Parts: sequence; structure tokens; C-alpha cells
Amino acid sequence: ATGRVVERAERAASAWDAATTDFLPPPELAACAAALAPLADVGAAAVAGRAGAERVRLVVGHEDVIAGLLAEVEDLEEDVEGGGGGGRLRGIPAVSPESAGDFVSVVALSGNFSFVEATQRHFLGAVLKGGGVERRFVGDVVVAPPPEGKSSARRGSRVACFVVCDPVVAESLLAAPPTVLGVPTAAELLPYADALEAVPPPPPGEKLNVSVAQARLDSVVSAVFRLSRSAAADAIKRGEVSLNWVPTARAAAAVRAGDVLSVRGKGRAQVLTSRDSRKGVALTIERRGAL
Repeated sequence: ATGRVVERAERAASAWDAATTDFLPPPELAACAAALAPLADVGAAAVAGRAGAERVRLVVGHEDVIAGLLAEVEDLEEDVEGGGGGGRLRGIPAVSPESAGDFVSVVALSGNFSFVEATQRHFLGAVLKGGGVERRFVGDVVVAPPPEGKSSARRGSRVACFVVCDPVVAESLLAAPPTVLGVPTAAELLPYADALEAVPPPPPGEKLNVSVAQARLDSVVSAVFRLSRSAAADAIKRGEVSLNWVPTARAAAAVRAGDVLSVRGKGRAQVLTSRDSRKGVALTIERRGAL
């Protein structure tokens, strides 16, 4: 995947153009960003359609073309984790909302789900199978929270799901909205700036305070994911542990504030703070469920 992205970026740069990647999960996004960084005259910007998005799309091409797509903010050092509303996405400059709609669409699916509990998996499956769409052309699929108030207010048709996708996929959804668990839906294309407000961000993770003798990868993985030290070391050796989205086999790798740890089948965690303590190192962690 990384090789294809590099080739696409170089081809677009030579033509003074811009091209898009697939929607990339965090490990692939990190690998592609690292591969593009040293390339001369090549730029990359990120767009996702949602604050805190899991899957992010890169817009790649000549650095001057990409610069024209960025949000007009004075300081791009702060990672605001927006969906393309300025600042940075996972450390990558974000496309401005005015330009983002050319590369990513957000479709709201409405239907009467009063008596059917449709999950993210149901909506994603209906989008992919119903329209013959490949997963790489779809970003986050977000189930909308039910409306607040009395149960009677929950009846009838309402926005049930938001689909972040390629503009061509959006056209397909608008032309033939999917049926989800037997419920027909209606599709509406949201203006990109409105979508950033409408699509809910991921819920916050579980906050943990842990202490370790040393802020080594195996020690932190053991404490955060409730594994024995030997089990954590074995998982690292098997390549099941990533540090900042990159698999690592170094059990002694240092863990610092801002780092993201992920363990296959266990979930991921971000180190919010790290400070020395009498017992070693005290860490504040935000942990999320299985990936």
C-alpha cells in the first residue's frame, strides 16, 4: 500500500496536480506519511470528515498544490484532531473545509429504526454489499445517537447513520440508498462544514493512572492491558504491539507522553502524561477497546 501511495504522489507532483489515497487506518497512515516525508517537491494533507476519525484520507501531490489546500491558520503545530477543519490530523496538515468536499463526502442515512437496533457493522455491510463498494473507499461509518427526550420522540424516521466516503460512493448512495436490516433509508449529502458539526466524535476512552519502575514498552503494555510481563514481552516479539502505529520488537523501547500503544486484539492506549515518581514513572493513560 505504501509503494502505491508514493507512486501516486510522485506522479501527481510531476503533473502539478493532487490525488487521493484510500481511507487509511492508523498504521497504514503512519507508514505512508513516513514514506512521503523525505520526497522532494511532494506534499501531503489529511482529510477525514469527522473529528477524531479512525480512517483518514491523504491528498498528495506537488507541495505547492497541497499548500493551496491547507487551512489558513497561523500555527499548524497544534494537533487539533479535526476532520479537516484546520490544524493537523495525526500530525499531518489538514485540508481546509472549503477544499475538503472535493475529496471526501459525508452522507446522512435516515430511516425508521424504532424497532430495529442497527449497529455500525450493519450499516457498513449494507453500504458495501448493497452498492458493491470496496472498503478502501469508505471512511468512518458512525451510528447517530438516538434523539433525547421521551420514547415517542424516537419514533419515525430520523438520521441513523453518517457515512464518510469517496464522492463517487456518495453519488451511488444518493442514487440508491441502502436497506439496513429490512429498513429502507433515505440519503442526504451534507455540506462538509456542516458534517464536521453533525457527526459525533468517538466517545472518550477509559482514563487510567499506572505506575511502572521504568517507562519501557513491555512494562507499560503489561500495566495498561493487564498482561503479565512475560505475556507482554511475547506479544512484542510476535509483532502484535505497535508504538505510534509502527510495529516494534523492542521490548525496552522508551514510552513517552503523547505516544500511542496498540496491541492486536486488545485495543490501544495513548499516554496523556508522564512524570517521575518515588516508585518510578507515573503515567496517565486513555485506553480504548479492541481495534
